[in-house]
Amino acid sequence: MTLPEGVDTDKVQAACDEGMLEISMPIVKKTPSSRKIAIGSSSGKEGKVHH
Repeated sequence: MTLPEGVDTDKVQAACDEGMLEISMPIVKKTPSSRKIAIGSSSGKEGKVHH
């Protein structure tokens, strides 16, 4: 069986009960390629948000 892209292969589980096969394939959460970081001044006040 070929697993879909993005599946956490370490956490794939399968169980068979009364002829019914159940397969659990959790998907890996992708981290965003960019994120916003607040930059404050030395006086402790919040500054503009840059990304």
